[in-house]
Amino acid sequence: MSLSKHKFSLENIEKLSASNIIPLISAIEPDELLEFYDYVIDNSDEYNKKDHYLLRDNLRRFPKNDTSIFQKRLEHNSDWQKTSLGKVIIAEALHLEKQNVEAIKVWHETADSIKECNAYANLALARLYRELDYFELAYLALKSSSTATNDYYTLTQIAKVLKKLVKKSPPLEITKIKLAILSTSTTSLILPILHAKAFSNNILLEIYESPYGNLKQDIMNPESGLYKFQPEFIILYCHWRDLKLSILTEDSDRIVTETVKEWKSYWDLLNGRLNCQILQHNFDLSATDSLGYIGHSNISGRTRTIRRINEELLLQKTQSVHIVDFDNIAANFGRLQWDELSNWLRAQQYPNTNALSDLCESYMSLIRSVLGASSKVLVLDLDNTLWGGVIGEDGLGGIKIGPPSPTGEAFSAFQEYILELKQRGIILAVCSKNNEADAKLPFEKHDGMVLKLNDFIVFKANWLDKATNLIEIAKEINVGIDSLVFVDDNPFECKLVRSKLPMVKVVQLPETPSEYIHGLHHGKFFESISLSNDDINRNKSYKSNIERQHHLDSSTSLEEYLDSLKMESSHDKFNELVMERVTQLINKTNQFNLTTRRRNIDEVRKLTESKKWWTQWFRLSDQFGDNGLIGIVICKIIDTCWEVDTLLMSCRVIGRTMEDFMLNTIIDAAIISGATEVRGIYIESAKNNLVADFYPSKGFILDDNNEINSESVSVHTLNIQYINRSKSHIEDKGI
Repeated sequence: MSLSKHKFSLENIEKLSASNIIPLISAIEPDELLEFYDYVIDNSDEYNKKDHYLLRDNLRRFPKNDTSIFQKRLEHNSDWQKTSLGKVIIAEALHLEKQNVEAIKVWHETADSIKECNAYANLALARLYRELDYFELAYLALKSSSTATNDYYTLTQIAKVLKKLVKKSPPLEITKIKLAILSTSTTSLILPILHAKAFSNNILLEIYESPYGNLKQDIMNPESGLYKFQPEFIILYCHWRDLKLSILTEDSDRIVTETVKEWKSYWDLLNGRLNCQILQHNFDLSATDSLGYIGHSNISGRTRTIRRINEELLLQKTQSVHIVDFDNIAANFGRLQWDELSNWLRAQQYPNTNALSDLCESYMSLIRSVLGASSKVLVLDLDNTLWGGVIGEDGLGGIKIGPPSPTGEAFSAFQEYILELKQRGIILAVCSKNNEADAKLPFEKHDGMVLKLNDFIVFKANWLDKATNLIEIAKEINVGIDSLVFVDDNPFECKLVRSKLPMVKVVQLPETPSEYIHGLHHGKFFESISLSNDDINRNKSYKSNIERQHHLDSSTSLEEYLDSLKMESSHDKFNELVMERVTQLINKTNQFNLTTRRRNIDEVRKLTESKKWWTQWFRLSDQFGDNGLIGIVICKIIDTCWEVDTLLMSCRVIGRTMEDFMLNTIIDAAIISGATEVRGIYIESAKNNLVADFYPSKGFILDDNNEINSESVSVHTLNIQYINRSKSHIEDKGI
């Protein structure tokens, strides 16, 4: 059927709506359809997702396995090659024609050159690599896609490809978590977004979804599917409609008390039956409270009552309960769009599907924090990142930072945000392609600079590639490379780091400096469930570590260096003063952790109160400063045997014989108690290979007859009656 029979011409296509175009296109013969493609591509000045999807969905109407029909369009100098939309359609056509290698080349070009298509292009690359059985490359492309988009449709497609990839070749070195989601509304639409966002955080989820509306029943019934599933994390997914509040409540105090008491009873039930972490929504405010001003000003108003409930939830929560700020996420997204009434009436779906990505990011930031996987170090580019312009070309007077220009003030505001991160314990470093003297000049001479040189632990300004510098920064600070967040305005540098160091979180800044803060903040990389004095003083501690390293470099021997540090350790059993810090270390320490067993504060408190357990915290200080509370030991007392349940130490004190001091303390206490044997257990994890040989190196013997032994678990014993203690260079200061 020809175009003319429909009184339809390529010249007036742009006047037609999609509903008119689609039935007309379906009637076009393939040779005329190609003319239609030419017209759309030639008239698309910039990449447009709607045009892309329209053309993509009609590609299958061309004869299969007949590349001749596309041949001229696929040639290097064709008109299609000259436009961004044309390149995308070429890549789609090559993939359809099974020319996968050629398609990969074009998709890589597309991902680099078309920002709006980056996530889709990497998703297409993941599909292609999966078809070619290049699984590592497929996972890398899929992660790039998942971190580059918040689009609901794209994230659902990422989840589908991930499922197929996992089935074909499970990813290596990824954290696996069992998560349950309990709700009074429909949650099926959020599940693929959860999978995609978890994967972007190097987490693979197994999800239990409570039957619709069964939140309370699942919690209260000990035989429910929830308890059979045994989740590690539970999301209690509630919103303002669940409260069933009238616009004015006669006894708001009673409503607040009873509501919080009910939810707290659910926490207690879950904590009593499961060893899990609970992510509890607070309650969002209605976008259309009919009382208006009175709703939040009157003590009985619905809006004010909800706010009081939310505040009380925070006050009543336990260490294993983490309040998801559902209301704040709604406010940031936009309440009217968030509370999409049509979705609620049609499918009990809440909130707007386009908001689910932000919600899942909040879940993941809390889960990362519980797992001890939050980022610790912010690494910053300089030119067009901390100031406008290029210092090496524009000079001190030519860069933009501070008043009077709005652009300069935007850079100042960004620096103020970064300084606040430093004040709460985030470590700052510089990674810039620059002459070092030029790079330092603004910090030393420019009045508009908020950040100063002494705010940075490491300053790398040279002409090496940034991936190499990032590796060196991690080494100098003595943190894992996955602890770094790298921020740059240059897409090339960001892509280089992503490809060479996929474990580094990369933030490519928006084009407008006034959006820089949101660009960094949105990722929630530094989220924490608690904040201790040790966290706040982390910068001082790491600076001292670098001073120690310089001192080591100037020492003639390791023994001389260790003795010259004049190290002292204080230690004692767990108590309320250190309970929060102890629990934090238990849940975040990964590298020097023999068993990686996680516990909430209530569980730790119970161990402390029991005579069957011995607990000890350790601090370490030396001539360069106090490292704070850096070590934890928990031993289970079984007759005359002490079993080391938990032995962990902060990575920033590795190499100073602190582990020997801690082990000697265990042995001394065990001997005093009348024990004859210490049993050490090593449980392999993705990150604790550092301590795989710890017990054998200290004289422990592998217990060949122990049934616990497996590929990932080994049990070792030490007869402490005839033991030569390892030498420690640390003076015992006791309590």
